[in-house]
Amino acid sequence: MGVRSDLFEAAVWTMRRLWPVRRRQAVRSIFVLRNNDLGDVVVMTPLFEALRRAYPEARIVAGVLSGSRAILEANPYLDEVVACNAPWCNHRVGRNNLGQALRYIFFSREARGLAAERFDVGIDLFGNGFGSMLLLRMGIPIRLGRRGWAGGHSGATACLDYDASASVAKSSLDFLRLLQPEADFDIALKPQLFLRQAERDEAERFWREYELREGKRRPRVIYAPGAGFRQKQWPIERFAELARRLEGEVNACVLGSCGDAAMGEAIAKGVLHVRNRCGTATIRQSMALIATADLVLCHGSFVMHVAPAFDRPAILLLTRLFDPQQHRALWEVAGLHHQMYPCAKEMHVHVDAVEEKARQLLGLAVLQPQ
Repeated sequence: MGVRSDLFEAAVWTMRRLWPVRRRQAVRSIFVLRNNDLGDVVVMTPLFEALRRAYPEARIVAGVLSGSRAILEANPYLDEVVACNAPWCNHRVGRNNLGQALRYIFFSREARGLAAERFDVGIDLFGNGFGSMLLLRMGIPIRLGRRGWAGGHSGATACLDYDASASVAKSSLDFLRLLQPEADFDIALKPQLFLRQAERDEAERFWREYELREGKRRPRVIYAPGAGFRQKQWPIERFAELARRLEGEVNACVLGSCGDAAMGEAIAKGVLHVRNRCGTATIRQSMALIATADLVLCHGSFVMHVAPAFDRPAILLLTRLFDPQQHRALWEVAGLHHQMYPCAKEMHVHVDAVEEKARQLLGLAVLQPQ
């Protein structure tokens, strides 16, 4: 693997020497590449505000997967969100297949369209050899990447050193230091997502359907059983058990993709006041339902990042697969994320512990163990 990496880095270095690139000029346009998964897009959103403050007149464009574009709708700091379905470093298009990646960079319609935009600055947030080659292909004179992570630094004009212990949100904001070392903006690290009033109103109507029938408002809970892979998931039977235990005390909604629909049915089956919206709620509708909820229960997933954007508390159900301290440092927002990690050598958190935590956060009576 070391020889392959060195050879690929040499190819990136050669491309930098041979590929024609415009001369540097004033920063009039900035392209931010984030062709990674949904949660990766959400977590770096504070960077857009930082760039807008530093370059108020510049055109700022985000390049993300087609399925992620809705996340960034209504963002006041962006001028445009474009499709960049680059087939590397994501679970939706592809993962570092050399031939597929090179075809995208040099021959795809998307890459040609991006090159025609003639951006002045390109930021590859992930820091990858293919991303570096794409920014070169686009003819961008100022190209920012990472050193010490996934290669590509030879094609960048400036790099951040990779720090495995640094917050992903903070390391994204650090790219601004490469452009303006003196910049000192006080920007919170929590994600920034923006909803239209009509989207919030629709979510409120969803919850009020429960409340009008009940004659009172109960705490609103989101269950999000999906995850990038099975080993990250809390067992679905434990989600279902928790839903049964909270039955009659909360109104709940299960959110996820079409692939999570069966899990949603298993959680909602036979339980009053739980509705399964997996595969039927769009990304924007899911964001609005989370924004108007009182508590979110999820894994290290897209939903985990959405909740703090709207100041919603989230219980994170981690498995023994993760290092809890590293997870906290990389991804979590203090005060809003409530991490739960298995005891002893257990693989999963016990339902009793999750129920107790949920009741505490919702202000419900904490039941004594039977």
